[in-house]
Amino acid sequence: MSTEKIVMNALFGKTELAIQKIELALIDDLEKEYAKIVNSTKQIVSEGTRIGKEIFSFRDVYAVDGSKFIDLKFKYTTMAKDLGVNIDPKFDKALNDLSEAKNTFKSLVGR
Repeated sequence: MSTEKIVMNALFGKTELAIQKIELALIDDLEKEYAKIVNSTKQIVSEGTRIGKEIFSFRDVYAVDGSKFIDLKFKYTTMAKDLGVNIDPKFDKALNDLSEAKNTFKSLVGR
């Protein structure tokens, strides 16, 4: 084998090994980032589903306006006065508490 051929094999052989090392490192990095994306996707779907259920549940709770409560409380108050009985103060406080809770939520979400 000629000297030129030996030198060429030595140079290009090392170059090819270096290129293969770089390619393997690149593939490893790509696989790591791929795993992060797959994991993030799964978490987004899972949390999105959970949050969606919570939002629908919260919407139903938030929609309570107290109108039926007001009607019943009025009847109860009238009957209690007729009987000379004091009403439970928690009923007077309930609508105010509901209103404050809704206002607090609105301030938190900026609406």
